[in-house]
Amino acid sequence: MPLNWIILGAGDIASNQFVPALMSLDSCRILAVIDKNPEAAAALARRCGAPHALTDAQEIRRLAQADAVYVATWPALHCEHVLLIAEAGKHVFCEKPMAVSLAECDRMIQACRAAQVKLMIGNNQRFHVAHQRVRQLMLDHTIGKIVLAKIDFLTSFRLRQGERFRPTQYRLTKGLGGGGVIMDMAIHAIDLIRYVLADEVESVGSFQDHLVYECEAEDTAVIQLRFHTGTLGIISVSGGVPYGRNALELYSDRGAIISERSLARVPDEVRVRVLLDGSWTEYTAPNVDSFRTEIEHFVACVTGGGEPPVPGSEGRQDLAVALAAYRSMQKRRSVRLDEMTA
Repeated sequence: MPLNWIILGAGDIASNQFVPALMSLDSCRILAVIDKNPEAAAALARRCGAPHALTDAQEIRRLAQADAVYVATWPALHCEHVLLIAEAGKHVFCEKPMAVSLAECDRMIQACRAAQVKLMIGNNQRFHVAHQRVRQLMLDHTIGKIVLAKIDFLTSFRLRQGERFRPTQYRLTKGLGGGGVIMDMAIHAIDLIRYVLADEVESVGSFQDHLVYECEAEDTAVIQLRFHTGTLGIISVSGGVPYGRNALELYSDRGAIISERSLARVPDEVRVRVLLDGSWTEYTAPNVDSFRTEIEHFVACVTGGGEPPVPGSEGRQDLAVALAAYRSMQKRRSVRLDEMTA
């Protein structure tokens, strides 16, 4: 029997990334689309053949056939919606950022645990073929201990969205998104760098500002990281520039691992280059939809048991780093992760 899904939120990521990936899987069926905008709900429901187009999240309680809910609402609403879904006894796939506070993350984790439902956070960058290759190279200690890790994740919201762009959109508004590009984009980079290094952040420094758009939150940011093993990290993000390498780079005293353009939504090709003792090697692989892959993992853990590959505890840790970046800017100093409490 296919897993019956509710799509909660009919925005860009849900409509153009997650739902098409879901529709490509025989193991999944979309039962309903819920969005406060009735036209958006109806349009997406028509596209995916869902029998129900609704406007009230409370309807989740009455959709008894549903097994799982994809949460793609504003981050400020994630906690409220996940608690509702857990109470209804349905599994939860929640988009990043998990929430806008650590206290909310804790409530979400506890609610899902108490209801005995799965909770997975949508960090699809872990499932990109290039990043999977980098992770394996790291597990094999291919270039030894990493000294410096870098991620550039840059785009132009204005150019990407065209006439739909508004500087008041949720990803640039603190009250809806919890912040700006740190919450919207850097959260992906934070999760990815933690994942490939298999290491945790010890302290964070950051500068951020709205340098391009007349918006409330930051549109550009630089984050500096120090990991427990001593590795230093740099993340640069912006929603206001037309070009970026969108690369993951790892450096040691013996060489480098470079995954260029892999943070783009639809890279033309999957390519990872490795420099070891003066010689370069290149790995290539067919492009695979990372959204589809993460859904497959979620379905496997729901139907076969086991924990999701990106559980709530991982989403909470990513958010702690993001919030430490904001605190660093406010305090004008580096912030240790152990300072961040609920």
